[in-house]
Amino acid sequence: MRPTTFTPLDLSDYDISPEQGFLPQGPLEDLPDSATLNQLGYELPKQLSARRVGRFIDEQRQLLQSMPEPWGDQDYQAKMRNLKS
Repeated sequence: MRPTTFTPLDLSDYDISPEQGFLPQGPLEDLPDSATLNQLGYELPKQLSARRVGRFIDEQRQLLQSMPEPWGDQDYQAKMRNLKS
């Protein structure tokens, strides 16, 4: 039986840094062109704790159509930060 050698993972291959984790340097706090989506992002933590996310999203379908396209990585990361506050 041959010994197995493993190559260590490089965190940068996964956009992860030892200092910031998955968060980017100089992150956006809000999306400048999407007040509607910013508001949804601020409401989502309350809905998570109330276990109403599915119903909340279903009630917001008309607002979700107004989301700008296309989004970049910074846009998605800004929304993820809103979820944790």
